[in-house]
Amino acid sequence: MRVAHESDWQSFLWCGEHQMVALFQQRDGSDVSGGREVNHMALRLVSGEYEEVKATLEAAGCVVSGRQGDPHCLYFSDPDGHRLQVLTPSERG
Repeated sequence: MRVAHESDWQSFLWCGEHQMVALFQQRDGSDVSGGREVNHMALRLVSGEYEEVKATLEAAGCVVSGRQGDPHCLYFSDPDGHRLQVLTPSERG
């Protein structure tokens, strides 16, 4: 792995050419548990428009939410309750 970018509380590490692992330190010292935004798997989509992807997930029965100020980010949970994030492509690539 190689460092993509980091700060005093987070590190984003490249694993290969297209995948990253993000590591975060809890600021308040609490344990990381399910249901917190920091504990999820993120998937970057190669194609798809935000509204189209959101509608597809909702048609499959997912409860979908976004992230304020981010027109490319969608969150939902898998059937086992694991938090997932999909990021639609941006115009910048």
